[in-house]
Amino acid sequence: MSYVFQFLTSIILVFSIPFGFYLGKDFQGVDIPILIGLTLQMIVGNIILFYIRGYESKKKPLSKIYFGYFLFFLGLSGSFLAGKTIWLLLFWEISTFGGIFIFGDHFLGEKEIRSIIALFTVSGISLIFLAAWIFLPHGSLGIWVLLFGLLIKVGFSGVHLWGPEAHSGPPAYGSASFSGLMVNVPLLLFVRYVTPDWNLIGWDFPLILFAGMGVFFGGVTAFFNNNVKRALAYSTIEMLNFMWLCLFVYCYWQNHSDPQTSLIGKSFLVLFYITLFHHSLSKSFQFLSLGYLVKLSGSLISDECKGIGRISGISSALLGLGTFSFGGIPGSIGFI
Repeated sequence: MSYVFQFLTSIILVFSIPFGFYLGKDFQGVDIPILIGLTLQMIVGNIILFYIRGYESKKKPLSKIYFGYFLFFLGLSGSFLAGKTIWLLLFWEISTFGGIFIFGDHFLGEKEIRSIIALFTVSGISLIFLAAWIFLPHGSLGIWVLLFGLLIKVGFSGVHLWGPEAHSGPPAYGSASFSGLMVNVPLLLFVRYVTPDWNLIGWDFPLILFAGMGVFFGGVTAFFNNNVKRALAYSTIEMLNFMWLCLFVYCYWQNHSDPQTSLIGKSFLVLFYITLFHHSLSKSFQFLSLGYLVKLSGSLISDECKGIGRISGISSALLGLGTFSFGGIPGSIGFI
């Protein structure tokens, strides 16, 4: 049965793009953000599905976990494609509900329960704002409530505390899915539905300031945290706020009267997409690889995991490939 759910989930990942064409999505125009999100999801999602069989090799059957991913990716794909319809609310919650099953046999203790509560709480709150956007007429109020709903879901500075809790309980592949893929949905829905009407917002500088603070405090907290999962979670918060910063600067300068300034603003949108690809691939790799090392060591404390890499079968070069970039090493995407 686990192979059936794995196959069905792969079908969802691969055929979401053709189904988008069937729905009439303009993937060469205004719906490019949706195409990018579905493409990243197809690549990273299938990698995670195959990773699970090795990570959980001693736990059979895997039907519960793969059923969770079936719901999870069905919800994410539906959220990308639903648009301003009531279907968005349904798919938004389906993806969160799938998170329960992703925990599999790991759903045993206090940490796991806190993670599930964090996921459902933030999803429920953001759902209220999304529902308001769907039923409100097009205008300033509708764009504002949509913005709030998206900022809450993706861990924007000041409303990010649910992030570390959500990563405290799930196995490595669960954290990789939440950090590398789930957070892409609010960001790309912002590009698709908020940026065209940014002139209705009017709070440019406060949002840019808060995003900058999120980058700084997320990075500092990640650097000094010796819990592997929490360090990666705060690193995720740092990168998410950096992407918000890029988007806010782009929105602020995109229609500037000075052509040079407008061009600089558009370059921040390019930087956002580079960072999005970088974060999805590299952060997923970090959670998968370091999560495996944590599993071997039996501890989340980084000092207690020293030396585990030598017996893991994962080369130092391969581990470095996914982690140096986040250190800003010259030659890596993170240096950009």
